[in-house]
Amino acid sequence: MRGHNRTRKIVKGIAGLALLFVILSGCSVETKQTAQMIEDQIENVTDSANPYVLAVKGGYQEDNPDQLYGDTFEQFFAGPTWTYFLSDTDEHVVEFTGMMMYMDTEVKARLQFIVDDESDTIEVGALSFNDVPQTELIKLSVLTKVFEDGSAASGTEGQPVEGIEEIAESTQAPMTDANENIEGMYAGQLEGISLVLGDSTELIAEHYGEPVEADYYEGGLYFSYSDVVFLTSAARAEDGTIEHGKIISIALPRGASIGGVVVGDTFDEIEAVMGEGYRYGDEEGSGWYLEYAYGDYVVSFSAQEEAGDTMSMEYHHAQYAVPYS
Repeated sequence: MRGHNRTRKIVKGIAGLALLFVILSGCSVETKQTAQMIEDQIENVTDSANPYVLAVKGGYQEDNPDQLYGDTFEQFFAGPTWTYFLSDTDEHVVEFTGMMMYMDTEVKARLQFIVDDESDTIEVGALSFNDVPQTELIKLSVLTKVFEDGSAASGTEGQPVEGIEEIAESTQAPMTDANENIEGMYAGQLEGISLVLGDSTELIAEHYGEPVEADYYEGGLYFSYSDVVFLTSAARAEDGTIEHGKIISIALPRGASIGGVVVGDTFDEIEAVMGEGYRYGDEEGSGWYLEYAYGDYVVSFSAQEEAGDTMSMEYHHAQYAVPYS
């Protein structure tokens, strides 16, 4: 997933991990969202006649030329806006925002389109909910749902549009005889890990002792051990003490077992046990990912090459902003 920087950024993880989270601080979430909504509406009016905005609204998927992005998105989402900016890499980016329901929660979806003048093509870029980056698996599911229901859905200005709750069901990992021991992954827990996503960081030292390393990554502290890494919303106070937060992601290294497979297996070997997942390559060529959804949670294996050995596995909630803000 690639995000383009204006006043916000969508990040890609390091060491093959898809670490996607934001730490909310300072003014309230509601205040930030209200200010951003006003900004989006102003820019929507300003950019209404922008040629790149018009190009995206008049664009379509190759296999579905009868449904234009503009008509379909504006029928599905409430409060739709379309804005344009030139990215820090000199790419023409059109950004769509709109309100929708996801897992019984009202969220603001933000989706980027990259317009290529030379090839006359439109690429669907990064997706976020409430400015929390989402995985390629969730993005694909949202697009599928939008184009399935867009022509029938309708919403009034400022009101959320119902009908997206089925995304969770449509992206579920298949259940096979070999992975019947994964029930915990539907509840935020990995086999062999005593802590659950959402637990307080105070519990980490109680269960695992002092970490090998504890430092910041993208706004929150991570606690690294030889066999597991916890990524959290904790922070360090000025006196060096830890201001505790919550566990928002769990990463496992090579050699760890999960769902009947071992981190280090290839994608083919993992799919032979866990069933077909969703594969995609990083657009910047830095790696490949194989993802599975378990209810509200996502498991993501990473590898340098599609046919190569996996290097790590990362487990997180599909929507950080709702349970962990």
